[in-house]
Amino acid sequence: MTLRMSLFAALAAFGFGGAATGAAAATVPSCEAAAVRAEKAAGIPSFLLAAISRTETGHTRAGRGYGAWPWTLNIRGKGYYFETREDALAALQQAINAGETSVDVGCMQINYRWHGEQFASIDQMIDPGVNTAYAAQFLTGLKKRLGSWQEATRHYHSATPNLGEAYLTRVQKVMAGFGQSPDLGPDIQVADASGAADPNAPRRPRAPMIGISGAPLVHGGRSLIASGTAILPKDNRNVILSTPDVNTGDDARIETLAEMKASVRAAFGY
Repeated sequence: MTLRMSLFAALAAFGFGGAATGAAAATVPSCEAAAVRAEKAAGIPSFLLAAISRTETGHTRAGRGYGAWPWTLNIRGKGYYFETREDALAALQQAINAGETSVDVGCMQINYRWHGEQFASIDQMIDPGVNTAYAAQFLTGLKKRLGSWQEATRHYHSATPNLGEAYLTRVQKVMAGFGQSPDLGPDIQVADASGAADPNAPRRPRAPMIGISGAPLVHGGRSLIASGTAILPKDNRNVILSTPDVNTGDDARIETLAEMKASVRAAFGY
């Protein structure tokens, strides 16, 4: 059996292609809540990082509806949504062992090939708090270098103009949606940890999970990081590998819809 066949056999063992098994209710960290904390700490416009996370890993799950999923990997252009952190880490390690290092990891789909060395371990890399903090620093670096949050968002996805513009449009639509229900708790409840099949739920992400990507997943695209000529901004090298120290109690709730809109207008010139 080849390494590639071994990899996909391992993925099948984690429940992809096989019948789901029942499990007790589980609490899973919320990517969106982690992203909101990270964007507050980094001075990023309200819900921008959270919207990017949902655009990258949005997934319909039984018992909790549609939202970003922290235990997401993209391997060779295909998205996988794992039930547990442990399953995702095991699959990631299997991919690395098989030589498949261009794997997008976690809430913000950070690419292992290009950014893995910035983390102490793959366990740290997939941690929602660390993953979103790194992405916040990376996005802020893009904004400093490119001059606007619009350009930073486009280039987070792709340096190819039409691809970046389409991505920005998707992210902005998701941002507007957050304004309708801005109360994001730190965790999400999953009624059935097995992820019992939803007949309407996509098995692959609704939007290409390129993000911080080692290889563009859209034909003709050219990822900023994949080009080999774009270097991680120097001010992004010393990544904060910890959850932002932000109060998450009731007195630190997300901005009101009016405040969010004002923040977005200021950032995007509306």
